Amino acid sequence: MCKVGFGMKVLGMSRTSRGSKHVDRYSDRSDMHEALGEADVVGLCLALTPSTGRIIGKAEFEAMKPTSLLVNGARGALIEEAALVEAMNAGTIGGAGLDSVGSEPLAEGSPFLNLPNSIITAHVRGVYVWRRERGRKLYG
Repeated sequence: MCKVGFGMKVLGMSRTSRGSKHVDRYSDRSDMHEALGEADVVGLCLALTPSTGRIIGKAEFEAMKPTSLLVNGARGALIEEAALVEAMNAGTIGGAGLDSVGSEPLAEGSPFLNLPNSIITAHVRGVYVWRRERGRKLYG
C-alpha cells in the first residue's frame, strides 16, 4: 500500500530478507538505526516476542528524524513507553499513531492522553455488526 498507493520508498526490517516487490530495501537489527534515520514514517507491524519486546526506545527515537512519525499497529510492549513520552514532549520525533499501548485501557492521568501530535485508537480486532453500527452513530 505505501509503495504502490503513495509512491513511498519502503524500507523493511526482517530477520530474513524476503524479497518482496513492495519493499525497496531490507535491513536487520545491525543497521536498524541507519534505516530509522532515513524514514519519514516508521510502522511497527511485528509480533511481540521475547526478542522484540521494547525494540523501540530512547536510542531508536534519537536515531529518527525530528519530523518522523511512529505508527504502531501491533503491540504496545514493542515500545519503551517512557522513552516515547519523553521523545514526543521533547520534539525528538514528529508524532505518533498508536493502536495499542502497554496497559489497556488507559488509566486516568496516563501521559498518553496528553501527548502532543499523537492519535491513539482502540486496539480492536475483528469487524462486528454492532461495531459498525456504533461507528456510524459516533462518526456519522
